[in-house]
Amino acid sequence: MSMLIAQISDFHLKPKGIPAYRVADTASPLIRAVRHINHLRPMPDAVLVTGDLADPGGFSLPPGMD
Repeated sequence: MSMLIAQISDFHLKPKGIPAYRVADTASPLIRAVRHINHLRPMPDAVLVTGDLADPGGFSLPPGMD
């Protein structure tokens, strides 16, 4: 039995309209990556999200998700 795993890493998410390091939009590439993964055939059995998910002070989880 095999398992297909997709991984996305180190997207340093910032709030919409605030570029990381004053130059990089972080939300758009993440959205493209998720859309790409959602269109994979066969679909991955799991998606690993690793690395730096957000920059300090740049993002907070919605209530109840912390």
